[in-house]
Amino acid sequence: MSLVTLKTKVEQLIDRVLSFPVLTEYADTSYTRPTWWLPYPVLTEGKSVNEIFLLLEVDADTAEYDGTDLSGTPVLPNGKKQFWKRIEGTQVEGDIPELLEVYANCAEEWCFSHQSVTVTTTLANARAIYPKLQIISGTPMKISSTMNTLPATGRLRIINCEVHVDSSSQLSGIFAYSGLLKAPVIRADVALPYAFNSCLSLTDAGVFGGAVCTGGNYAFQYCTSLERVHISEPCTVSSLTFNKCSSLRYVTVDKGFSGSLYLHHSTKYSSETLHAIIENYADCTGLGVVFQVGDDNLEKIDAAHKQMLESKGIEYK
Repeated sequence: MSLVTLKTKVEQLIDRVLSFPVLTEYADTSYTRPTWWLPYPVLTEGKSVNEIFLLLEVDADTAEYDGTDLSGTPVLPNGKKQFWKRIEGTQVEGDIPELLEVYANCAEEWCFSHQSVTVTTTLANARAIYPKLQIISGTPMKISSTMNTLPATGRLRIINCEVHVDSSSQLSGIFAYSGLLKAPVIRADVALPYAFNSCLSLTDAGVFGGAVCTGGNYAFQYCTSLERVHISEPCTVSSLTFNKCSSLRYVTVDKGFSGSLYLHHSTKYSSETLHAIIENYADCTGLGVVFQVGDDNLEKIDAAHKQMLESKGIEYK
């Protein structure tokens, strides 16, 4: 092999490596992308590209899948075959039980499109459209109806792209009963009740409210592992937003916050956390704002900060 040819191949290899999304480890979660999964494909360059790559996993004896010849595809250490399927366009359509991962490279927002599944308080009659799906990443994803949502996707761990909710009415349970470890960045102009209902692995709710997402009743109900959330205005937090979130301990709010907070479902807050919330509250005189933390947490609040609540016109209990 000539030095020129070798140099060209090395440059191609470097370009290919640099084109891979750096998504192997995810900060603030316990999730690591499995080492035996195929490396990421080369993305098409250009400002008008709309392509979605799907990582599919099939049995070792599968010779063909939806027109793709797999006869020469090697069997991986987990005893399965994997391959990336490229879709032109902005939709992942229908049931794909073999789907492990989605990586979108779209100039426009992309979405899932499947049979409508609505899950709020129960899993009865619900099924996961993508039962093996673990990772979604790339360019922003759109949710405009229940046909774009991902409830009951129990193995879904990471959504590493923005989620844009484009709907004229509220959508319930968009990620309910999923296996998410951390809430994605959501941008929505409507309430999202039951958004993460019964996501038992969720530990970090990210930012709730503000430009990211408006409030929603029961939004984090039964998220029993949830530890952390930042609450930003405008946001509606009801007495049931964090129902049964008994592990919640790190709650922060914007400076000048003026909404009611119902945090009495957990007793794990430190004095420092509670005092910081009180200090960030605006003067809420005449607004009927409630700060409910329960008797155990009230004992952690010193007299000076209780006086601060009173001076700001905030009812505490």
